[in-house]
Amino acid sequence: MEQNSKSERRRLYKYVVWEKIVIWGIFLGALYVLRSFFHIIFLTFLITYLMRGFVTWLINFIKPPTKTRILVERSITVIGFIVLGFTIYGAGNYLAPKLIAQGHSLVKKISASESGPRASIDSFLNSWVGGWLFQDAFGGEADERYQTALNEYIKDNPKGGAPQFEEYHKQRLYYEWRNGEVAKRIQDEIEESLVSGLKHLGQKIAGTIPRLFTLPFELLLVMLLSFFITFDIPRLKHGIKKLESSRVANIYKEIAPGLIKFGQLMGRAFGAQAVIAVVNSALTFLAMLLIGIENAVFLTAIVFVCSFIPILGVVFSSVPIGVMALIQQGGSWNLVALVILAILLIHFIETSILNPHIIGEIMHLHPVMVLAVLAIGERFFGLWGLLLATPVTVYILRVLILDEDVFSSS
Repeated sequence: MEQNSKSERRRLYKYVVWEKIVIWGIFLGALYVLRSFFHIIFLTFLITYLMRGFVTWLINFIKPPTKTRILVERSITVIGFIVLGFTIYGAGNYLAPKLIAQGHSLVKKISASESGPRASIDSFLNSWVGGWLFQDAFGGEADERYQTALNEYIKDNPKGGAPQFEEYHKQRLYYEWRNGEVAKRIQDEIEESLVSGLKHLGQKIAGTIPRLFTLPFELLLVMLLSFFITFDIPRLKHGIKKLESSRVANIYKEIAPGLIKFGQLMGRAFGAQAVIAVVNSALTFLAMLLIGIENAVFLTAIVFVCSFIPILGVVFSSVPIGVMALIQQGGSWNLVALVILAILLIHFIETSILNPHIIGEIMHLHPVMVLAVLAIGERFFGLWGLLLATPVTVYILRVLILDEDVFSSS
């Protein structure tokens, strides 16, 4: 009898495990099939979460009578979405033409620089290699070789001085080095890599510009979906709750609790990250204006999107800014160095001030783990894989496996 009971428990355990695997397999498979609609699903969820949070906070603050609570909730929802709609319309009406114009301008500049980057490479190598060769040949001002060569130069060029002497020999030594076989090979490799990189960057940016034309329709759809969900959320809750006693009760009981926790994690994490993204974008925009980088509005839009990607986001957003600093009229490697310094300062502000006070430890993962899941996410889901890989991994590792209370650290 006892043996039969143990055998029955084993069969039940195996059945439950396989049931869980099948349920989650179907759910994840459905998500993969719907991956092209991720932007609609995600934005609808995010706007609904934030708007619902705002409505709940305002209701708790006002404390209307129970009889009129639903009416007040719906009135606040309608007013909130009207204000949000006009805000998005005004911002889009102002920013969209600039984003499209500056995006086309950046693509043209990149395309024009693909055919002739040798001058920039030559200038860069001249400043570094020429200086190093000069130092090796003549030493410093106190070196006897330096003084002897300087005196000979002034004898032949009476109007010249030390600066002209150094510039002349740096260029001479550099061009002698450049004509060698090794130098030619290095320069060809750099030029080939730069041309290939610029071409790829130009194609990526050109591919994002058509999306700006479809964005208003997608935002309208997202706003409508979010509005109807937020407006009718009590009835939706009641309808979904009925699934608990339906024929798909097992699927509901398996997936619903996990989705609720995951939704809370996503909402809090992306809500906090959105604040950080706005601050990052504003600081980067001001830095570009001060340094004198062209197409600042379009580049700031890239910074805003990339702010949601951990670790690699700062790299992805910095590359177009650095390229712009090099290829724009009056661009130089000195301008690129200023851009790098500004980005490092902004990144320091983000990691030392913004992240600890706004997002806390809710999304903390080891950097190696983050890079690994970003690579996997991008491979299967593209941009949305980069955006969602970290929160999904945090949920699986820290909530499901380790059973941590990640919300207490946010």
